[in-house]
Amino acid sequence: PLLTAASSAAGQPSPRVVALVGICITQEIDELRAHAREVNAMYDTFASYRTALDREGVESGADLLVAGDPDAIVEGLSAYVTSGVTDLRIAVSARTNDERKATKAFLARELKT
Repeated sequence: PLLTAASSAAGQPSPRVVALVGICITQEIDELRAHAREVNAMYDTFASYRTALDREGVESGADLLVAGDPDAIVEGLSAYVTSGVTDLRIAVSARTNDERKATKAFLARELKT
């Protein structure tokens, strides 16, 4: 919303806002986040990324994963759209093969045309 308002005030078109969103169908959200923190710890230390995380009030990018049951995934992705994201890039961020398969099956069902 801030970007859209600023562009409108400047007489410019609304910008595209792209978000890379990790998703996972899982009942073990805490374990998933702990795994993501460990695997991606390096990214949390990059200055530009750290600044963005601090602005969002989160300790790690793992805190931004959209995880849980299918309804939680739809709700989480909808929140990105509501916040002004115009382009969602979805990444399967699973910890186990079962989570990966469940998440891919969810996407296949939801994206079926």
